Amino acid sequence: MPQIPAWKERLQWLHPHPPLYEASWYGPIDKLANHIFADDYSMVKSQAKIRPSPLADKIDDPPFEDEGLSIDSMGAQVVTGTFFEPDFIIVLVDDDRDVPLVCIEVKKESESFMTSAFQIQHYTDLLAKKQPHEEFVAILVLGGKFYSYSVSGRRARSPRGAGWETSEDLEQAFEKVAKRVLKAKGKANPR
Repeated sequence: MPQIPAWKERLQWLHPHPPLYEASWYGPIDKLANHIFADDYSMVKSQAKIRPSPLADKIDDPPFEDEGLSIDSMGAQVVTGTFFEPDFIIVLVDDDRDVPLVCIEVKKESESFMTSAFQIQHYTDLLAKKQPHEEFVAILVLGGKFYSYSVSGRRARSPRGAGWETSEDLEQAFEKVAKRVLKAKGKANPR
Protein backbone atom coordinates (compact mmCIF):
# COMPACT_ATOMS: atom_id res chain seq x y z
CA MET A 1 0.00 0.00 0.00
CA PRO A 2 1.49 3.39 -0.99
CA GLN A 3 2.31 5.80 1.81
CA ILE A 4 0.22 8.97 2.04
CA PRO A 5 2.40 12.08 1.54
CA ALA A 6 2.90 14.17 4.70
CA TRP A 7 1.17 17.22 3.18
CA LYS A 8 -1.92 15.12 2.41
CA GLU A 9 -1.94 13.70 5.94
CA ARG A 10 -1.87 17.28 7.24
CA LEU A 11 -4.81 18.24 5.02
CA GLN A 12 -6.76 15.17 6.15
CA TRP A 13 -6.03 16.04 9.78
CA LEU A 14 -7.09 19.69 9.40
CA HIS A 15 -10.66 18.88 8.35
CA PRO A 16 -11.72 17.27 11.64
CA HIS A 17 -9.38 19.57 13.61
CA PRO A 18 -9.85 23.09 12.18
CA PRO A 19 -6.84 25.25 13.07
CA LEU A 20 -6.97 28.50 14.98
CA TYR A 21 -5.48 30.46 12.07
CA GLU A 22 -6.73 30.35 8.49
CA ALA A 23 -3.12 30.60 7.28
CA SER A 24 -2.60 27.05 8.61
CA TRP A 25 -4.67 25.87 5.63
CA TYR A 26 -2.61 27.70 3.00
CA GLY A 27 0.32 25.28 2.67
CA PRO A 28 -1.74 22.08 2.38
CA ILE A 29 -4.30 23.67 0.01
CA ASP A 30 -1.53 25.17 -2.13
CA LYS A 31 0.20 21.77 -2.29
CA LEU A 32 -3.07 20.00 -3.22
CA ALA A 33 -3.84 22.58 -5.91
CA ASN A 34 -0.35 22.33 -7.38
CA HIS A 35 -0.55 18.52 -7.22
CA ILE A 36 -3.86 18.37 -9.12
CA PHE A 37 -3.13 21.25 -11.51
CA ALA A 38 0.41 20.06 -12.26
CA ASP A 39 0.12 20.22 -16.03
CA ASP A 40 1.94 22.81 -18.12
CA TYR A 41 -1.33 24.67 -18.80
CA SER A 42 -2.30 25.61 -15.23
CA MET A 43 -0.94 27.89 -12.54
CA VAL A 44 -1.86 28.43 -8.89
CA LYS A 45 -1.75 32.10 -7.90
CA SER A 46 -1.69 32.71 -4.16
CA GLN A 47 -3.05 36.02 -2.85
CA ALA A 48 -3.80 37.05 -6.44
CA LYS A 49 -5.19 40.53 -6.89
CA ILE A 50 -8.53 40.96 -8.66
CA ARG A 51 -9.09 44.46 -9.95
CA PRO A 52 -12.62 45.53 -10.86
CA SER A 53 -13.47 46.27 -14.48
CA PRO A 54 -14.19 49.94 -15.27
CA LEU A 55 -17.70 51.28 -15.59
CA ALA A 56 -19.21 51.01 -19.08
CA ASP A 57 -18.89 54.75 -19.78
CA LYS A 58 -15.08 54.58 -19.37
CA ILE A 59 -14.73 51.79 -21.94
CA ASP A 60 -15.98 53.92 -24.88
CA ASP A 61 -12.74 55.90 -25.00
CA PRO A 62 -9.33 54.26 -25.42
CA PRO A 63 -7.75 53.68 -22.00
CA PHE A 64 -4.87 55.78 -20.80
CA GLU A 65 -2.77 54.77 -17.83
CA ASP A 66 -2.98 58.29 -16.44
CA GLU A 67 -6.77 57.81 -16.27
CA GLY A 68 -6.26 54.86 -13.93
CA LEU A 69 -7.02 52.08 -16.43
CA SER A 70 -4.82 49.11 -17.16
CA ILE A 71 -5.00 45.54 -18.51
CA ASP A 72 -4.79 42.63 -16.04
CA SER A 73 -3.34 39.15 -16.56
CA MET A 74 -6.83 37.93 -17.51
CA GLY A 75 -6.88 40.33 -20.48
CA ALA A 76 -9.55 42.62 -19.03
CA GLN A 77 -9.47 46.40 -18.67
CA VAL A 78 -9.30 47.23 -14.98
CA VAL A 79 -9.29 50.20 -12.65
CA THR A 80 -5.93 50.55 -10.91
CA GLY A 81 -5.62 51.30 -7.22
CA THR A 82 -8.56 49.14 -6.11
CA PHE A 83 -8.21 45.39 -5.71
CA PHE A 84 -9.54 42.35 -3.89
CA GLU A 85 -7.34 39.47 -2.79
CA PRO A 86 -8.74 35.93 -2.56
CA ASP A 87 -6.43 33.34 -1.02
CA PHE A 88 -5.90 31.43 -4.29
CA ILE A 89 -6.92 31.62 -7.92
CA ILE A 90 -6.10 28.69 -10.19
CA VAL A 91 -5.86 29.74 -13.83
CA LEU A 92 -5.48 28.16 -17.23
CA VAL A 93 -2.47 29.83 -18.83
CA ASP A 94 -3.67 30.72 -22.31
CA ASP A 95 -1.70 32.34 -25.13
CA ASP A 96 -2.77 35.88 -24.31
CA ARG A 97 -4.39 35.77 -20.87
CA ASP A 98 -4.96 33.79 -17.68
CA VAL A 99 -8.38 32.11 -17.66
CA PRO A 100 -9.86 31.70 -14.14
CA LEU A 101 -10.63 28.07 -13.22
CA VAL A 102 -10.96 28.04 -9.42
CA CYS A 103 -11.16 30.77 -6.79
CA ILE A 104 -10.49 29.69 -3.19
CA GLU A 105 -11.17 31.67 -0.04
CA VAL A 106 -10.18 30.26 3.35
CA LYS A 107 -11.77 31.30 6.64
CA LYS A 108 -11.27 30.02 10.16
CA GLU A 109 -14.10 28.10 11.81
CA SER A 110 -15.23 31.04 13.97
CA GLU A 111 -16.02 33.22 10.95
CA SER A 112 -19.63 33.85 9.93
CA PHE A 113 -20.89 31.65 7.09
CA MET A 114 -23.01 34.49 5.69
CA THR A 115 -20.14 37.00 5.67
CA SER A 116 -17.75 34.44 4.17
CA ALA A 117 -20.27 33.36 1.51
CA PHE A 118 -20.85 37.01 0.61
CA GLN A 119 -17.09 37.52 0.19
CA ILE A 120 -16.62 34.49 -2.10
CA GLN A 121 -19.69 35.59 -4.08
CA HIS A 122 -18.16 39.05 -4.51
CA TYR A 123 -14.96 37.48 -5.86
CA THR A 124 -17.01 35.27 -8.16
CA ASP A 125 -18.93 38.28 -9.50
CA LEU A 126 -15.65 40.08 -10.24
CA LEU A 127 -14.16 37.02 -11.96
CA ALA A 128 -17.37 36.43 -13.96
CA LYS A 129 -16.62 39.70 -15.78
CA LYS A 130 -13.21 38.34 -16.81
CA GLN A 131 -14.51 35.46 -18.93
CA PRO A 132 -13.71 32.52 -16.66
CA HIS A 133 -13.55 28.97 -17.99
CA GLU A 134 -16.93 27.25 -18.34
CA GLU A 135 -15.78 24.80 -15.62
CA PHE A 136 -15.04 27.63 -13.15
CA VAL A 137 -15.85 27.02 -9.49
CA ALA A 138 -15.38 29.08 -6.36
CA ILE A 139 -14.56 27.22 -3.16
CA LEU A 140 -15.06 28.53 0.34
CA VAL A 141 -13.11 26.68 3.02
CA LEU A 142 -14.75 27.54 6.34
CA GLY A 143 -13.10 25.77 9.24
CA GLY A 144 -13.34 22.05 8.61
CA LYS A 145 -15.94 22.33 5.82
CA PHE A 146 -15.90 23.56 2.30
CA TYR A 147 -18.55 24.80 -0.10
CA SER A 148 -18.42 24.97 -3.88
CA TYR A 149 -20.13 27.62 -6.02
CA SER A 150 -20.64 27.99 -9.77
CA VAL A 151 -19.91 31.21 -11.63
CA SER A 152 -23.62 32.03 -11.36
CA GLY A 153 -23.28 31.91 -7.57
CA ARG A 154 -25.27 28.72 -7.10
CA ARG A 155 -23.90 26.52 -4.34
CA ALA A 156 -23.22 22.89 -5.24
CA ARG A 157 -25.20 20.29 -3.37
CA SER A 158 -23.68 18.72 -0.30
CA PRO A 159 -25.05 16.36 2.36
CA ARG A 160 -27.88 18.19 4.13
CA GLY A 161 -26.51 21.44 2.67
CA ALA A 162 -23.87 21.41 5.39
CA GLY A 163 -20.83 21.44 3.10
CA TRP A 164 -18.21 18.76 2.54
CA GLU A 165 -16.02 17.68 5.40
CA THR A 166 -13.14 15.66 4.00
CA SER A 167 -9.94 16.47 2.16
CA GLU A 168 -10.87 13.72 -0.31
CA ASP A 169 -13.99 15.70 -1.27
CA LEU A 170 -11.88 18.82 -1.81
CA GLU A 171 -9.43 16.83 -3.92
CA GLN A 172 -12.30 15.44 -6.01
CA ALA A 173 -13.65 18.96 -6.60
CA PHE A 174 -10.23 20.03 -7.93
CA GLU A 175 -9.82 16.87 -10.02
CA LYS A 176 -13.24 17.31 -11.61
CA VAL A 177 -12.28 20.77 -12.88
CA ALA A 178 -8.78 19.70 -13.94
CA LYS A 179 -9.99 16.66 -15.90
CA ARG A 180 -12.69 18.61 -17.74
CA VAL A 181 -10.34 21.47 -18.59
CA LEU A 182 -7.59 19.15 -19.85
CA LYS A 183 -10.13 17.14 -21.84
CA ALA A 184 -11.34 20.37 -23.48
CA LYS A 185 -7.72 21.22 -24.36
CA GLY A 186 -7.29 17.72 -25.79
CA LYS A 187 -4.64 16.77 -23.26
CA ALA A 188 -4.42 13.84 -20.91
CA ASN A 189 -3.90 14.44 -17.20
CA PRO A 190 -0.21 13.65 -16.58
CA ARG A 191 -0.91 12.17 -13.15
